[in-house]
Parts: sequence; C-alpha cells; structure tokens
Amino acid sequence: METAADRRWTWALPLAIATIGTAALTAIAPSPGPVPPAGEAIAGLLGTIGARDPIACQRLATALVAIGAALVAAAIAHARPGWPGRLGGGVTAIWLLACPPARELAATLTPSTVAVPALAALLVAFDRVARGGGPIAGRGAGIAAVSAVLVETHAWPAVLVTAALILYRARRGARWGASAASAAGVAALVWIGAAALAGGPIAVPVAPRADDLGAILDGLGPLTLALAGAGIIASLGSRGDRWSLVLLAAIALAGLPLTWPVSPGLLIVVAASAGLAVAELVARAPAPRHQIVAAASVLVMVIVSVAWQ
Repeated sequence: METAADRRWTWALPLAIATIGTAALTAIAPSPGPVPPAGEAIAGLLGTIGARDPIACQRLATALVAIGAALVAAAIAHARPGWPGRLGGGVTAIWLLACPPARELAATLTPSTVAVPALAALLVAFDRVARGGGPIAGRGAGIAAVSAVLVETHAWPAVLVTAALILYRARRGARWGASAASAAGVAALVWIGAAALAGGPIAVPVAPRADDLGAILDGLGPLTLALAGAGIIASLGSRGDRWSLVLLAAIALAGLPLTWPVSPGLLIVVAASAGLAVAELVARAPAPRHQIVAAASVLVMVIVSVAWQ
C-alpha cells in the first residue's frame, strides 16, 4: 500500500525533473520559431498569453515538454511503487528530454508541443483510475482527454478508451462517472471559449509529410525502442497494467503514420513503455545501491544513443 512518504517521492522526483529539464532545454535551445497563429486551439491561446513574443513562446514550449516528461515519470512511479518505479520514471523522463524529437518540439510552440503534457497527464490520471482511483483521478482523466484531443485530433482513440474505463468503473459502483463527464465538458467549453476570444478556434493546415522511418528510429534510439517493447511484454502479465496498455495502444494510433516530426503520442508511448521495462529490471536488483547502478547504466546507454544527434 502506498504510504505518505511514497506519495511525496512520487511527485518530488517529477518536480525536480521538470525544473532541471526546463533549465537544460532552455540552455540548448536554438533560435525561436514562429509564434502560433491566434485562435489555434490551446496553442494559439498560449501564444497570446506569451504576448506574441517568439522567445516567450519558445520558453513556454520548453516548459511544456519538461512537464510532460515529469508526468511520465510520475506515471511510472505510481505504476511501480518504491525505488524501481522512481528510478524507471527518472530514466525515461531524462531520455525524453534528451531525444531529438522532443528537443524539436521544445523549440517552437505548436499543438504537438501542447499535446505532450496533455497526453502525459491523461496517462497519469488514467492509470490512477485503472488502479482504483477516485473522483479526482476520474475528473483529471476527463479534462486531460479533452485537452489532448483539442490539440491532437488523432488522439480520439485515447478519449474513447478513457470514456470506456470511466463507464466500466461506473458500472462497477463508482459514483463519480457523471462528475468526470461534467469536468470534461467544462474543460472543452473553457478551452474553446478562450480560443474563440483570441480569434478562433481555427485548424491550421498541415503540409503532407513524407514517411521517414529511418529518421524516427534514429531519433528515438533503437535501444529505447527495444526497451519499450520489453516493457510492453513484461506488463502483459500484470492485471493492473492491462487498462494502461490499452490506453498506450490507443495513443500509439495517434502517432500513425510514422512520419517526421515524430508525433507526441509516439513519444509518450515509447517513454512510458521503456520506463516500465527499466522499473522491472531495477526491481530485480538485490539492494537500493544496486538498483541505482542498474538504472544509471541503462540511462547512460539510452542517452548516448540519442543525445548528440
């Protein structure tokens, strides 16, 4: 059973990752890209808050990617209590911050950038609901699902799976299903209304992108992809992970076709799956110091494979 100390560690480590990650990405940031058009769902609103300043928008994008990485770490820490989960989440969050696709998203404020923390927040809330979480987790899942689909329309399968889980919990006796749906509806109205005040919401046309599987494999790192596959296989036998694996599969659908730039959904899926694999590996170590050495070894390997691309 999760103790108060576990809960503190579950969020203290992600907070440190978000803070340090934002500083690190800001230090290596390239020249700022264009400001998102006013009215563009959520991203345009955030650009307006940034006073239409390219540098402010870039810093906001950097913080959003770092927050997304921190939320993935929190999801792994909750799914695997104790130091294995914390170390697994830390390793995969650092990888996410270091990989070229995430660094590219952090350079410019776009809908895909905003989708990173939205999808990561959905993963955290969904996992808590799947493991018996209450009304707060349910409302959080509804809000995160609506926010994600407004900036990443291809993420609708994840919203479908989230709705199915909430309905399942409601049929099993949870009384907060209606409040979760209400929270999702209010979030949609707030986001759309705010975007309308900024001149939208509008859908910005996306130029066709050529498939580039080789660039994706290099950007994510073959070792990380192998870890992600191992994490999925290892989680198939865990009853508590099955709902979350269904969500990850739904988010992965949002990443198709495999094109460059890499979709935020694919980044979240690879990071979460690899984090589960690292947590499973670290848990086999006999003592905390051995767990730290094992996690550090994996971290070095995955970072070296992507950091200097």
